[in-house]
Amino acid sequence: MSATELAPVDHPRASTAVSRTTDNDQPIERSELDKILSLVENPNVDMARIEQAINLMQRVHNERARRAFEKSFAAAKAEFGQIIKKHGVTYPSKTGGAATSYKHEDIADIEAAIGASLSKHGLSYRWQTSAKVGEPVRATCIVTHDDGWFTETTLEAGRDDSGGKNAIQSIASSLTYLQRYTLRAALGIAVGRDVDGRTPPAETEPSDYISGDQEKQLAQLITKTNTKIADFLELGGIESLADMHVSQFGKAITLLNKKLNAQGNAATKPATVTHGATQ
Repeated sequence: MSATELAPVDHPRASTAVSRTTDNDQPIERSELDKILSLVENPNVDMARIEQAINLMQRVHNERARRAFEKSFAAAKAEFGQIIKKHGVTYPSKTGGAATSYKHEDIADIEAAIGASLSKHGLSYRWQTSAKVGEPVRATCIVTHDDGWFTETTLEAGRDDSGGKNAIQSIASSLTYLQRYTLRAALGIAVGRDVDGRTPPAETEPSDYISGDQEKQLAQLITKTNTKIADFLELGGIESLADMHVSQFGKAITLLNKKLNAQGNAATKPATVTHGATQ
């Protein structure tokens, strides 16, 4: 559902690009810094070799930080509590059909299940958000480790203007949604369904819902086609992409790909000129 970047904590940035690893600087320990300074003071060592030594040390530190992050993340995730969708929402359909009704979890529910475990293992999370005029609302969830490595997971969507919201409320609603789902995607956590207020039983049969990879595939197409995610979910009668049934997946991919192709064809159509203005 997301594009995830791994990078040192010095240069966080929002991105919707494919996953990659960044080798920016990690702090160098004092003993190693002293070694570099001694090389600088040595007139028999040229600057090219000094730069090579610095770059090598930085790569070593980056790899150490990445491994520490992965180890702590795995330990923390093993201790996450269960998250249950228990907050009900109902709103009328824009097309005049049956009302949409569903249950969801909120950020506080997620924090209650994961906060203590993340802190115990030196992990934390935060968001960078953007809602510039004429651009999609964007949220980037940044999960950081004490040693400096972090991951970024970004999603964007149109403003949620359902229910007669004003401009500020529509932005706030989209941000809340994006924050919730970037956090879930960044941490790779699933949410259970409420069964009359009781904890759902463990599933022993294969899931009837789409996988995490399929969820990411949908999210990427939704972003590329500038589709309003609230409208997409209403069309599918679901509260989140994770709630999509496997039987709906193929049709959803087909519809989004058709929209993407149509946009591509429109973008390559030759411009026409009328009264000196480019159309």
